[in-house]
Amino acid sequence: MTLRARVQCIVESTPPSPPHIEAFDAVLEAVPSVCYRWTEAQAIADMSGAQPLMQFYTQDGAGNEAIVIVKRHSKTNRPYLTTTPDHSKQDNLLWLPRCRTPGCPSRDLSRLQQIAQSALPNTLHGRR
Repeated sequence: MTLRARVQCIVESTPPSPPHIEAFDAVLEAVPSVCYRWTEAQAIADMSGAQPLMQFYTQDGAGNEAIVIVKRHSKTNRPYLTTTPDHSKQDNLLWLPRCRTPGCPSRDLSRLQQIAQSALPNTLHGRR
């Protein structure tokens, strides 16, 4: 099962690094009281593979959603996070507020896997 989480805010890189999103805080849709901070690498890992653990999205005040996706830089082939184009045709991550420090705790992979497992029907756990 893929968990959905709404991105609340972003942490941008600091100079001299090239501008990019280093991390973001997101709230789980299945458990709204759970908020974690994902680094860019953690988010890419959690979104990748045949059965991704996470799907992230942004939402504006009008309820419009944009899904966070992984793209590869055309020159470096380095993966990075952006959003699918919506009505604004812009990367919605860059328009989010900047996260406060300390923000949400670092993402807990084992806890996320537990939440995903508990959301599966019992038949998928081998129970009959």
